[in-house]
Formats: sequence, structure tokens, C-alpha cells
Amino acid sequence: MKQNRSEREAELIADLFHESWDSGEVAGYARKAARRTRRRRILRKSLAAAGIALLLATLSFFFVRSPSSAPTEQPFSSANASPENYEVISTDQLLSAIRDRPILVVRNGKSEKVILLSKN
Repeated sequence: MKQNRSEREAELIADLFHESWDSGEVAGYARKAARRTRRRRILRKSLAAAGIALLLATLSFFFVRSPSSAPTEQPFSSANASPENYEVISTDQLLSAIRDRPILVVRNGKSEKVILLSKN
């Protein structure tokens, strides 16, 4: 005689949830699988947290610089003035000085700009 679908499902469910799930060999396998899954989840979360911490440490190392490495500036006075020091001029004076002369602006180091004028 043919069994209908609901009877087969009922038998499958009864086979799955019998008393060996509580104390038998199947229960040991289930506990072992659950323990292994918990360990892997904890390991995965720990590795993600360690990766984020390493990324933050790397970014802070490269982008946050201490100001102690910058050279100290001395206040300007006429006593320490020399002919090599720069003279502050207005924009109009600069434009009149470089009129019809080729110029080249280059970076010296990371942030210092140097303007070179040709002697034509």
C-alpha cells in the first residue's frame, strides 16, 4: 500500500527526533558539531577584530606624524638676517619681475615648493 506524503514526513520526523538525540551517539555528534561551529565563529570574529586593529595601527602609523620631527623655527630678527634669506614681496611685484620670463615650479621634498626663473 502506498503511503501518502504526510505519513512519510511524519515517519522521517519521528526517526530524526528519537531518544538517541538526547543521550545517544547522535547526540554526541550534534554536540561536537555545535562546539566546532562555535569555535570557528569565535575564531572568525577574533581574526576580523585583529585585522581591523592591524589596519588602524598601520593607518595611524603612516598618517599621524608627530610634530617633534619638524625643525624648530627661530624668530626673525635683524641679527640673524643674511643675504640668502627670502624677501617677502607683493603679488604685483612678483608678476612684474617674472613678466615674459619662463618659470618652473617644482616640489622640493613633500610640501616645499621652489620657483625657478630663467636668466633670459
